Amino acid sequence: MKIAVLVSVGRHPVSAKARYSRNDAAALTMALAIAKDRGAALDVLHAGDPSEPALQEYLALGAARVEVLDVDGDAIAALAARLKGYDLVMTGTRAEGAYDSGMLPYRLADALGVALLGSAVDAAVQDAGVEVRQFMPKGLRRRVRASLPALVAVHPMANAAPRYAYARLREGSLTIIGAGPLEAELRAAAPAGVRFTGRRTPEGVLLALREHDVVCLPSLEEPQGQAMLEALACGRPVVATTIGGPPEIVTPACGALVDPYDEEAIAAGMRTAAGLPVPCAAAVRVAEEHALSRQAERIEAVLARAAGIVRA
Repeated sequence: MKIAVLVSVGRHPVSAKARYSRNDAAALTMALAIAKDRGAALDVLHAGDPSEPALQEYLALGAARVEVLDVDGDAIAALAARLKGYDLVMTGTRAEGAYDSGMLPYRLADALGVALLGSAVDAAVQDAGVEVRQFMPKGLRRRVRASLPALVAVHPMANAAPRYAYARLREGSLTIIGAGPLEAELRAAAPAGVRFTGRRTPEGVLLALREHDVVCLPSLEEPQGQAMLEALACGRPVVATTIGGPPEIVTPACGALVDPYDEEAIAAGMRTAAGLPVPCAAAVRVAEEHALSRQAERIEAVLARAAGIVRA
């Protein structure tokens, strides 16, 4: 059995930054479950710009790779040619661009000559057919079945919560180090698996840094980032704020810079940093370059030049 998932590039509803489409991510999640249950081959396809970095987020959501079709003209024709021979094609109901009409599933099903099952909130393959439960007005649902091959368009309200593929390697965990006025509120809101250490001594913080793979410090204000430098010195990739000093220090080889007001950006930064090696040699090199002793030497040189002092 062969399954294909069509994915597009979405937009964050507040920042308008490019990201994965949540609707297409739900389709991918459902397709992954079907592929696992049926032992099927699964391909993920995108018709559009191959340089779009947001496509990499589908890799974090479980896609082994994203094949990008070189579309020159009608995307439907290119997709139909590529999808010949697939038993099941899944996609979101519509993409998230400003001018997306939602007609792609209909046009593609027509071009392929297969049945279209739209507004699916779940799907299951049985025998030689696919059965979906469709979203309907006023909270109603109905079950519809079609023979394979078929195309399933997944509704935004689908019963599918995308899970980041990092969990395939090992279960992730989140540790919050320190204490403050928001600690009680954070503890009350935290899901299972989040650990709070409370206040730590400097030695305890150093030990905690070495026990973890990524250190996330998306501060709202950060003149320099001494805690960030300590994490880098421990060889740990970091997620740091774009505000203040970190952009002068953090490189793609040792971490990610994120907008601290954008939750999606922080999540994406954590996924990026989790993909870096641990220990991270690039992180150690950056920390050495910005060590306090080196900074003191630079400041001394600047002051000496300003004072007109010539050193022997």
